[in-house]
Amino acid sequence: MGNKNAGEDPKQAQTLVDEVQSYLDNLNIQLHFQLDDRTGESVVQVLDPDSGDVIRQIPPEELLEIRGKLEELRGILFDRRA
Repeated sequence: MGNKNAGEDPKQAQTLVDEVQSYLDNLNIQLHFQLDDRTGESVVQVLDPDSGDVIRQIPPEELLEIRGKLEELRGILFDRRA
């Protein structure tokens, strides 16, 4: 019962964030967080700090496109029923 998660203690959470950022800095990697306009979903991009190129994106762009199209289709189906 006495255990706390890092998310429950702001100082521990900040320490963890600082450690992760330090680790990423040593690997020469940058992270970029954003919300996808189509789905509202959180997106994390791993960037090359020298070129700014996206090394990896989570979730991948293809998956975001599929989800966006499914949302459009769902909207069309509900519009026709109304």
